Amino acid sequence: DAWGQDAILSYQHLRDLTPLRCLGYFEVLSLQVSALFRALEPHPKETGMVRWAAVQLAMCRSVKLIAKASKDLRAHAGIEMSSLSTEERFDLITDIMTNGALAVRGIWWRRRCASFGSTSSPRLGSEMSSV
Repeated sequence: DAWGQDAILSYQHLRDLTPLRCLGYFEVLSLQVSALFRALEPHPKETGMVRWAAVQLAMCRSVKLIAKASKDLRAHAGIEMSSLSTEERFDLITDIMTNGALAVRGIWWRRRCASFGSTSSPRLGSEMSSV
């Protein structure tokens, strides 16, 4: 379930899932996203406008998600984004967009395993359990 403009985002990790509370009585009307897009089918101009709004919202949310992951990586693992190779940054951003906050653990483990010469699968350590 999504409120407002988040409904047009198809990617779960980009939606704001903050629980909402109402301080007074209000009426809720609902519209499924599929019904919205069916209603837009005969209106190509408006469909384009909604899709463009979704792209803009997704870009803004993606930047925020990547910035938060970068901050978490620095705070919990002591790794700066600038210290990552281009390939590692690309992999991290791909992981962030696929797994959300769990991506920070992935880059931390790859770095940790590389420093010990290990290729074993990562297991969460106490150092990263708060990420």
